[in-house]
Order: sequence, then structure tokens, then C-alpha cells
Amino acid sequence: MPIKTKSLLPHGIFFSLGSGLLKKIIVALVVLIIAVALVGVYLGTMSKPIDVSSVRSYSDPMTEQLLVSINTGNYTQFSVNFDPSMLNALPIDKFNQLRDTLQSDIGNFTSMTFVSAGWSGDYIAVNYNAIYTNDSNVAVKVVFSPVGDSAKISGLWFNSAKLS
Repeated sequence: MPIKTKSLLPHGIFFSLGSGLLKKIIVALVVLIIAVALVGVYLGTMSKPIDVSSVRSYSDPMTEQLLVSINTGNYTQFSVNFDPSMLNALPIDKFNQLRDTLQSDIGNFTSMTFVSAGWSGDYIAVNYNAIYTNDSNVAVKVVFSPVGDSAKISGLWFNSAKLS
């Protein structure tokens, strides 16, 4: 036996506005919903503000120590500011391979210039242009995990046309 239902609204209440006006209202609502969603996505991807001078107060000396320690072959100084995952990823044997590659392809580190700093998820990525004895255009990226007013090194990348 079919169940009979009774509407509490008069039949055709939505259609009493006229089908053209109803379509315009629906389209306007859909456009508004999409616009709000896009604004939310945009705001969600915006970087948190970063205090560059605060970041540089630890990143510049840590990065310079890191690069100089590669020249001297001092793994203890190289890894002193690493977080636990970086220590696991770059043990002394990989440090020696890195050192050999850098010294044979681009020479020794001589100086660096700060380029930029920004958030990368929960990490702070700091970019430098480094000068080596055989290459004056080496991009160095050091990633830090913030710990209070300081940080630990979580990642390290070198980019040069001369690196094999």
C-alpha cells in the first residue's frame, strides 16, 4: 500500500518565482559557493609571515658552519645542528661522499649570500647563493625545523651546473 505524504508547503512555491528567475538564483548561489571555496583554498595556501631577520640570526651562522665543515672534513661540526632525521639520512660515510663530490666538481666553499627564506609546510627553507673556488653560482638550500627561537637542520641541497 503506497504511503501518502502531505507537503507543508503549497505546491509550486519555488516555481512561483518564475523559471527564469529561479535559474538565475541557482546559478548565482553556485557561483557564490565556488567563489567562497576558491577564496578558502587561496587563503589556506598563503604562507605564514616569516621574520627574515630572526631566521637569518640562526640560519646564516649554521649554514656557514655547515659549508666550512665540508671544506675541512669535520663531520662533528657539519652535523652538530642536525635534527634526528637528518642525522640518520646523512651519516659520516655519506658526508664523505658529499665532500668528495663537491670538492672535485666545484671546489671549496668561499662565501655565501642570502637569497630568500620562506615556509615550506612546517619547515623554513632558506636559499643562498654560494661561491666555490671552481663555481661562483651554486644554489644552496637549507631547510630548518623551528624549535623556539632557533632551529635544527632538516634538509640540505646543492644545485650547480657543474655538479655531476
